[in-house]
Amino acid sequence: MATDGHHFTKPLQLVFKKVNTYYVQVACAVDDNHLAAGGMILALLYFIGFSSNIFFIKLLSFLPVAYFLYYYYKHRKNFIQLKRAG
Repeated sequence: MATDGHHFTKPLQLVFKKVNTYYVQVACAVDDNHLAAGGMILALLYFIGFSSNIFFIKLLSFLPVAYFLYYYYKHRKNFIQLKRAG
């Protein structure tokens, strides 16, 4: 089981057959590309709203945050994943 203090993975049973070392990869349901795209959209919309002083566009800049929160609550059982490496 892996944890970051708030999220826990499902237990993974490791069966060792002739191999003394077992490699696992800890992954997240949100990959780096989605996180970077969400951050760029957030920054872009906020700066457009800040420069034009339109409150609605500033409000739209929080859509990526709302999306990631929705995605987390929808997939919270599999948010942090243990996978076989290699």
